[in-house]
Amino acid sequence: MNRRQFLAGLGAGAVGVAMAPAAFAAGECSAPLVYPNGYAIRNCTVGIRSDVLRFVAARQKSSQWCWAACIQMMFRVYGYNLPQELLVEQTWGRLVDMPGYPDQILRALNRTYVDLSGRRFTAVGDAVTANVNTAINDLSGNSPLIVGALGHATVLTALSYTESNAGERQVTQATVRDPWPMSPSRRVLSPQEWYNINFAARIRCYPA
Repeated sequence: MNRRQFLAGLGAGAVGVAMAPAAFAAGECSAPLVYPNGYAIRNCTVGIRSDVLRFVAARQKSSQWCWAACIQMMFRVYGYNLPQELLVEQTWGRLVDMPGYPDQILRALNRTYVDLSGRRFTAVGDAVTANVNTAINDLSGNSPLIVGALGHATVLTALSYTESNAGERQVTQATVRDPWPMSPSRRVLSPQEWYNINFAARIRCYPA
């Protein structure tokens, strides 16, 4: 996954679009604005409802542990609780305040764990197929994503976008859960962050 694969544009005047195979996606959408030539466009929002989110957003416990906090949040979505310390120790071999690079994050997202309740589960992470269209589909199915931009990882929980009957989608707002203690837990990515996303991962967890 690279930036061009994932991005579909953010903010007024953005020109990037992502082509969707279906006319309209599931989610909350406004009534379409229909032009005389038959072209129609509407505003849509898709995201994880608060009553579906089964976790309290985690805060990173060290300055470089945003990636570990995001993985912890993702596992909590599926009902599994793992401490950040375990993720860091398994990644770096010891407890150190170090960042997680994309390949390390993916390795951590593709293995079997035993959570604090003794339940065994397998995590599966995929960065190859992550893009705006699959993100919309995942969020429709209550599955957030991990995204990385400007050296910081967050959990993508909602997208607002325009969608046409020709299958064009253009993102107008991205909402995340931010593990950084000095930031609001729920916030909107800035255009600079959105345009600089260089990592996105789809995650699933299954009982092992």
